[in-house]
Amino acid sequence: MKRIKFIELGLMFSLLTSAIIFNGCGKKDEADLKIGAILPLTGGASTIGDWHKNGMISAVDKINKEKNIDFEIILEDSKNEGKSGITALKNLNNRFCNVFISAMSGVSVPIIPLVDPLDKPLFVTSVSYPGFTKLGENIYRYNITSDKEAQLIGQYLIKENIKEINLIYINDEYGIGAIQALKQVLSTSSSKITFESSYERNQLDFKNIIDRSKKHVPYYIIGYGNSYISLIKALIERVNKPKILTVYSMDFPEFRKPLIGKDIQIVYTGPQIIKDNAALKKFSNDFYQKFGYEPNLVNILSFDLIELIYEYWKISPSFNVNEIKGKFLGKSLYGYDLIINSDREIQVPLEIKKINLLHEK
Repeated sequence: MKRIKFIELGLMFSLLTSAIIFNGCGKKDEADLKIGAILPLTGGASTIGDWHKNGMISAVDKINKEKNIDFEIILEDSKNEGKSGITALKNLNNRFCNVFISAMSGVSVPIIPLVDPLDKPLFVTSVSYPGFTKLGENIYRYNITSDKEAQLIGQYLIKENIKEINLIYINDEYGIGAIQALKQVLSTSSSKITFESSYERNQLDFKNIIDRSKKHVPYYIIGYGNSYISLIKALIERVNKPKILTVYSMDFPEFRKPLIGKDIQIVYTGPQIIKDNAALKKFSNDFYQKFGYEPNLVNILSFDLIELIYEYWKISPSFNVNEIKGKFLGKSLYGYDLIINSDREIQVPLEIKKINLLHEK
């Protein structure tokens, strides 16, 4: 009997040892990382939600494969509504997520008061207006901001000696933040805003605005979504070969599509892309094979964000900004360094881009 008991104890010890080997401390930190993402998966912004989702899933799959781990990302639908975003946050917290991601300003702002007491970080993207991270103590942002875009356009106007500009901007934090930055850059120059008008997020009729503008003067168009594209289409129809400067929305093939075939040169601000980028080329090929379209800026920023959070987690599981700010966390797929600054911003370097859509397919 004693011999049998010794054998049983030996088997139990072997099983316990095997469990420790296969589930040991070496993988504990990765296994404990659980990201909860609040995205507009249904509703009017569902296309943007899908772009974010596809970029994030691509990053999770890549990390799990390369690191031989299995960390989770859980998706909740915000419907691009603040109330639904709050419900989504509560659901993710109840599922023990220790990092949150939120997309869209209208969702991200209402959840901030709930995030800070949880002592868990919130990373936001597709939130463009200036100063957003000052709204809470544990908020990080990775996105192009409208003030940086406007500053670059202002510098371009001065450099190119463009003396006058028509300014038409969307009437929200994104647009207002941009015009404030632009006016500051131009305040000591000879370049002036000679016509200025705002428009609303759901506006589709722009005849009155365009007809009041100075049609021989270049236009700076600030906005996004259907109203933005409708404005540019109306501008092309009502003004003979208008000179257009605009924002990073023009970087999206989906937004350029309604303008293809127009012999109009457009100057816009977009992410700085390092040439001969092997990582971006491989990602683009893999992404196309998986999803059937070329990756856009939202896909790439979402991919970057997941990789950044993973690197951040390895260095500071408590997500203490003082342990991480200023440190190199890897490179974006676009090729620039990912670094969190003292304002808890991961900034996207910008450059001036030019396109003519006459021959684009």
